[in-house]
Amino acid sequence: MRSSRLIKVGWAFVSLLILVLVVFAFKRSVDTFSGQIHEAVFELRYLEHPWISALHMLSGIAFICLAPLQFVTRIRLKRLSLHRRLGRVLVVMALISGVYGIAASLAFPAFGGLASETAGLFFGPLFIFAIVRAFLYARAKEIKAHQRWMIRAFALGLAVGTQRVLLILLMVFTSSNFEESFGPALWLGFSINLLIAEAWISKRKLH
Repeated sequence: MRSSRLIKVGWAFVSLLILVLVVFAFKRSVDTFSGQIHEAVFELRYLEHPWISALHMLSGIAFICLAPLQFVTRIRLKRLSLHRRLGRVLVVMALISGVYGIAASLAFPAFGGLASETAGLFFGPLFIFAIVRAFLYARAKEIKAHQRWMIRAFALGLAVGTQRVLLILLMVFTSSNFEESFGPALWLGFSINLLIAEAWISKRKLH
C-alpha cells in the first residue's frame, strides 16, 4: 500500500512538471513567432533563433507528453505493437530535441553563465546516449536494460521542468536573481532527476 501511494505521488509530481513545461513552451512559442521582443537576454535568444527554438521545444514536449504511456503496464502487455511504434516515435522526438538542444547551447548566448552552458553541453549528449541505449536494448530484446535506460532518458527529459521549480525556490530563499539562479538550477534539476531515476531503478530491481 505504501509503495502504491508513493508511485501515485511520484506520477502526480511528474504530471505537474509536464504541465509546467507545456505552459512554458506554449508561451515561448507564441512570443517567438508573434515577434514580441522583450529586453531580457533570456527572451532575445529565442527571437534570434526561432526555428532552433521551435524544433527543440516542440519535439521535447512531444517526447515528455508521450513517454509516460511507455510505462503503462497494460499497454506494454496487451498492446505491444503500439508500445513499439510509440517507442520509435519517441526516439525520433528525443533525438531532434537533444540535437537541437545542443545546437541551442552553442548558438544562443550563454544565459546563466558557465554553469548553464556546461549543463547543456554535458546533459544534452547524455540524454541522447540514454535514448539510443534504450532503443538498442529494445532491439536486442534485453528488456530490463531497455527499461533502465528509458527511465534515465525520461528523467533527463523532464529535468527542465524540475529546473523551473528550483528556479522559483532559489529566488525566493536566496538573494540570487533569475539569471544567477538559472545555471545552478539547471545542474540541480538534471542531477536530482537522475538520482531519483537511479533510486527508482534500484527499487524496481531492474538490474
